[in-house]
Amino acid sequence: FQALSPTKISDYLHLKEEELKEQQLSFNQLLPTLLEHHKQSQHQDQARLYEGYEGIKTLYYEMIHELQDKEDEYLGFSFPQEALENKAVLRLLDKFHHERSLKGAKAKVLCTSKDINFARRLKAPKNKGYEFRVSKYPFPPSISIFKNTVATFIWGETPRVFTLVSKASADHYRQFFNTLW
Repeated sequence: FQALSPTKISDYLHLKEEELKEQQLSFNQLLPTLLEHHKQSQHQDQARLYEGYEGIKTLYYEMIHELQDKEDEYLGFSFPQEALENKAVLRLLDKFHHERSLKGAKAKVLCTSKDINFARRLKAPKNKGYEFRVSKYPFPPSISIFKNTVATFIWGETPRVFTLVSKASADHYRQFFNTLW
């Protein structure tokens, strides 16, 4: 057994660096095609499932990314009490509405008389562009509408969110929301 020269490690790292550069170049050549496919898929209706609090967090990060400016709007039917009593959910909602307000996107939330304290809590001065109203009519809880997406939250031991990305569906839900508003 004889140890090789330490310069061999440097040679090996240089070889790996060259391989990585080749892979990066190859990827850069494919990127325009991948972006075009992704862009085309954005125009098709899609259904997605997010599971657990990490999944819900992912959805809210996607909302922040999509709500770009003051022309954008988030509409929501309030969450049930079991969700509003969860500190992790409250922190996430606080963070979402703060980030949304920094981008200038508006938010309107319909709530029940039971949810009024929660709605007031989110109307903190840091959350500009946030309005809420108590609805005198019943409505399905735990639904959010933004851009072309409708998100339906199912609370429980493992919370889930089902999203439907569809302009037609989002427009119907938006019309229903505005009728109650």
